Amino acid sequence: MSKIELESHARIRLWRASIQNFLYGSKAILKQHGVSSRAYHAMLEIWAAPEGKGLSIGPLADLIHLAHNSAVGVADQLCKKGLAVRKHEARDKRVVHVQLTDHGRMVLAALVDDHLRELNKISADLRRVLS
Repeated sequence: MSKIELESHARIRLWRASIQNFLYGSKAILKQHGVSSRAYHAMLEIWAAPEGKGLSIGPLADLIHLAHNSAVGVADQLCKKGLAVRKHEARDKRVVHVQLTDHGRMVLAALVDDHLRELNKISADLRRVLS
């Protein structure tokens, strides 16, 4: 193998190991908070929705890369745990948006803080991979 091939292989190996370490830590964080990976992703996307009005299921499904019916299940989970609510749009009652509750925003903040700590653990390796 050439020097370039060796360096390329080593960089990709380090990247994969770093991502796997992050995902391993993330799995533990999510389990501690009782939130699935899909629910966490949905919470982040709902939080990021413009004007704080939340997201309807179609756009949420697209953003979290799920089929519509699977996104409904994720929204059901969030609502059942008190992390989100469904609200009808004032102008068109047929349109329903999923919004985070105050409790949901608090849980999301804790999840983000824990994930940032996990990301900091691998940041040096990621800088080496990207340099």
